[in-house]
Amino acid sequence: MHNIKKGFTLIELLAAVLVLGVLSAIAMPQYLKSVTRARAMEGMVMLPALYDSVLRWQAENPDKDWVESGSFNLLDVGSKGTISGAGTASKLCTPNFVYTFKTNKTGNIFFATFRHKGKYRGNFFAYSAQYKDGGEVVPGDAQVYCAPVHQNAHNPEEVIQNICEMMGYKVDESGSIIGIPLAILNEMLDHHQHVDEAFYNC
Repeated sequence: MHNIKKGFTLIELLAAVLVLGVLSAIAMPQYLKSVTRARAMEGMVMLPALYDSVLRWQAENPDKDWVESGSFNLLDVGSKGTISGAGTASKLCTPNFVYTFKTNKTGNIFFATFRHKGKYRGNFFAYSAQYKDGGEVVPGDAQVYCAPVHQNAHNPEEVIQNICEMMGYKVDESGSIIGIPLAILNEMLDHHQHVDEAFYNC
């Protein structure tokens, strides 16, 4: 009796390739979203940590000014990033975000701008535990706000996909984020105007 070795037919191979293609088309977008969410979570976690670190430094150094003394290089928040600049020009850069801040009469507001190249580059989060409302300093709800970015401020033809909805923020019919205090929103709009390609260099 002869042993007959039977292989796959061309039709079977094509069917297998088709099935793999369909599965990839379904799974790949979900995988990429999961990766983006994971990257975005870095910024959402780091902002409150940076803010709290400033408060600790100021409590330990009551006679010194954090901004004038050097900024990010003084903080005790560990991060795999590089620090450039000093004072209000200080930046902390990680592979995913550029962390900056703005200081005003109410304290510091921190920004985490999505640095990773791709369709979400330029989205950013903001955090401040207090803000000015009607001339009065009021405590914030200590939440991380997400910026509804749709275009590059310096290149209007570049459309940016908004990451806020993906991260669970509620938006209205125009795509604007619901619940951002006006004072914080104005600071966020000002920050967006200053983000150009040079901003990402560290």
